[in-house]
Amino acid sequence: MFKVPQQGTNVILRETLRCHDYPITAIGTEGNVMASADDSGCITVWETIQDQVGRVSKINGGGSSCCSVVVYKQTVIGGYGSGHIRIFDAFKGTMMVEICAHARWIHAMDLAPSTGLLISTSEDCFVRVWSLLKKEDDIHIMLEHTEHVADTQLTGVQFLDSAGQSFCVSGYDSNVVVQFTKA
Repeated sequence: MFKVPQQGTNVILRETLRCHDYPITAIGTEGNVMASADDSGCITVWETIQDQVGRVSKINGGGSSCCSVVVYKQTVIGGYGSGHIRIFDAFKGTMMVEICAHARWIHAMDLAPSTGLLISTSEDCFVRVWSLLKKEDDIHIMLEHTEHVADTQLTGVQFLDSAGQSFCVSGYDSNVVVQFTKA
């Protein structure tokens, strides 16, 4: 954890958080909640309260690496090497939903916060857009769009706006970024 001052250019190391037994593969945040994922699939959820960072929950992995993690409305969404997307309650650590989302390793995910659209990319050459609807302790997910990017193991994805109207993808061993826009 680093402290970035309001003025000046000095960034100060404030704290080193230890909780994982395996290398950390992804970090995601929303507000004062952070999730870190590791190579065994474990996810640790952290919360900052008055400049103090504390562990909120630890979600056991399924043995498959969690390479992408998103925090959204008190849930943690993990993208796994098995091709699964799993959605957990951030504070209880319980799984709410599991989806067989891709045929191969999920490398990246992003979320459009104003619409609840989740996007995922995989080595299977597909990018998928999902809609999330969270009501209290319940969450619903629906596949909205699938796009095939021929001959490209997709490794990166990012929405270009908070509503998810357009996004870009990148691929392994490729020097181009491909942009898609909703028609």
